[in-house]
Amino acid sequence: GGYPGVSNSGCPSEEFDEFGYTKNMSEVSYFEINSTDPPLLVYAHKFRVRPREIFDYDFYSRLAESKKVVAIGEIGLDYHYLTVEDKIKQNKQLQQFTLLQQLELAHNLDKPAIVHCREAHEDLLPLLQKFYQNKKRRLNGRGVLHCFSGDWELAWKYFELDFLISFTGLITFNNQWDEFIRKCPLDKII
Repeated sequence: GGYPGVSNSGCPSEEFDEFGYTKNMSEVSYFEINSTDPPLLVYAHKFRVRPREIFDYDFYSRLAESKKVVAIGEIGLDYHYLTVEDKIKQNKQLQQFTLLQQLELAHNLDKPAIVHCREAHEDLLPLLQKFYQNKKRRLNGRGVLHCFSGDWELAWKYFELDFLISFTGLITFNNQWDEFIRKCPLDKII
């Protein structure tokens, strides 16, 4: 989860090796979707990808064909664990390439994207701007930047791209977000 009434499908292991890469990325769980299941997110999390790994577009596309699937996510960029100096540039490029494929999947299936960004707004924003430059807008928005960590100006740049933002529990014990949230339009936050 993370979203009330929404289950994850296609969840990779959350164990990490000594380089901060997710172990067993190819081990993906899959379960049959029946009419009593809650809505699903196709969980295509590939932040700490290895150079030999590729995003299996066809697999996730088949998984997301169900009408029960309501979004593609969590996808995005996460530079927090990039510590092996000579591999940082290569890993960033691979994350960006993978994200473009995941955004294409969400766009082609007309599903919103649940986007994660950690220490990567300087790459994420231009990537999204370029990707959506000539793409048709979804009636109900393109998705949400969950766990938003930027400032007011950055939030509006994402709003202009037809994204919403959401926050973590951090806002409940850190008052630096109070004014930001007070002035944020309610139809732009989750």
